[in-house]
Amino acid sequence: MFCLHVRCYIRPEKLAEFQRIALTLMEKTRCEPGCLSYDIGEEEPGVVAWIERWENDEALAVHKSAPYFIESEEAIDGFFTKPAEVHRLVPFIK
Repeated sequence: MFCLHVRCYIRPEKLAEFQRIALTLMEKTRCEPGCLSYDIGEEEPGVVAWIERWENDEALAVHKSAPYFIESEEAIDGFFTKPAEVHRLVPFIK
């Protein structure tokens, strides 16, 4: 089991559209086998973060190949002011 913390910097004029896309992605992802938790929220104005928990790398790979994930990635292309920051964490307690 591992966690991901993904931080994205969103253009202010794209935030509402990003939220709509992200909420749909979150709902679908939470139903995937191997997804233990999946939350998206705003850390501060214009900074959005994902907090994800996955059973294993295989479950994450399946998630990243899902048609709705790929569509979401394509839909938010150009929404960012700088590259996303991705941090992988291994929890002390599993």
